[in-house]
Amino acid sequence: FNTADAPQYEVAVEKVGATGTYPGLGLSATKDGSNFDIKVLTGMKSFNVK
Repeated sequence: FNTADAPQYEVAVEKVGATGTYPGLGLSATKDGSNFDIKVLTGMKSFNVK
């Protein structure tokens, strides 16, 4: 993703070692060990990026 176009993603990335949920953006980010899981919620669909 391009942080210049979506600076809210940069905020999620900086939350390393924590679990952050952003209902206003439909975004949740989880950092677990070496696995970084980003979920973007649009309607009933969930996209996982690892």
